[in-house]
Amino acid sequence: MDDLKSILSEADRAALSQAGYRSVSDLEGVTLSTLCQDTSIDRKAAAAVLRFTKGQVPSTNSPQSSCPSHSKSETILTFCREIDSLLKGGVHTGRLTELVGPPGTGKTQLAMQLAVDVQVPVSFGGLSGSSIIIDTEGGVTAKRLRDLTSALEDHLRRNGESCKSSAELLGNIRVIRTFDFTELAGIMNILPLLVSEGDNCKLVIIDSIAAPVRGEEESFSRQQLLSLIGQRLRELAITKNIAVVTTNHTTDRQTKDTSETFTVAALGNTWSHEVSDRILLSCNPATQILTAAIEKSATLPQGTAQFRITEKGIRGAPKKPPTGG
Repeated sequence: MDDLKSILSEADRAALSQAGYRSVSDLEGVTLSTLCQDTSIDRKAAAAVLRFTKGQVPSTNSPQSSCPSHSKSETILTFCREIDSLLKGGVHTGRLTELVGPPGTGKTQLAMQLAVDVQVPVSFGGLSGSSIIIDTEGGVTAKRLRDLTSALEDHLRRNGESCKSSAELLGNIRVIRTFDFTELAGIMNILPLLVSEGDNCKLVIIDSIAAPVRGEEESFSRQQLLSLIGQRLRELAITKNIAVVTTNHTTDRQTKDTSETFTVAALGNTWSHEVSDRILLSCNPATQILTAAIEKSATLPQGTAQFRITEKGIRGAPKKPPTGG
């Protein structure tokens, strides 16, 4: 970390080293809050470190990185430390992430939170990006998005960070309403153009991928179309280095031998093969505490994180008080 001499004091560099951050690769995917917590250096110094490490990656316009595989994966914070830790920094660009769960488990809430948080300034550990939401169920509401953008503005200003107003943040979220599978398939044809036209678009959300095909007869042609959509979304994530997030429902299946019922993600194996990371959401009805669990990923280890939905958005679950001995 000798390269940081120009921006960090010797004490701060020592704090980084003692916390295990001894090279640029050690800082990959680390959030601003995590870095401050691990090292006890102030937020301004931590933000400078993260900006510096991002600058060590070759520009995506350079000859060395003209191939999409050279793009550095970035992360979008969720504002829940537990979830961000579970996902190794947040939801990753260059990947197709699926949020799956029954109704009432926070799929749409988490998706809207990401659409707001992708706008967190780079100086605060974010991407300063914009987003596109394809709403197939009508669950994305302007009122809820205003609540979330207002909460983000308040949080940034309280931490001394200059930022856009809530109205400006809301204007960086483009919502497209679709009503059937044909409209969704049509949007897929122009989605790369919409991403390119966006103001540093770093996130595309489809809420939900299952709704347009609900009630349709399962057929080979439907599976082909689902596979094609999945392939296009993954390609878009990689070539544009953006995060693509879909929500999906669950459905019940029965084993052939015992007729035992079990719950799986909807849309079957054809769609499942296209998903990079699948996060299973569930809710404890007694406590209203929600849980996110890694169900499928080639890069993320299995684990769980608890969270809650508040007026201000997705936040960590209350800590259990220590039991007396």
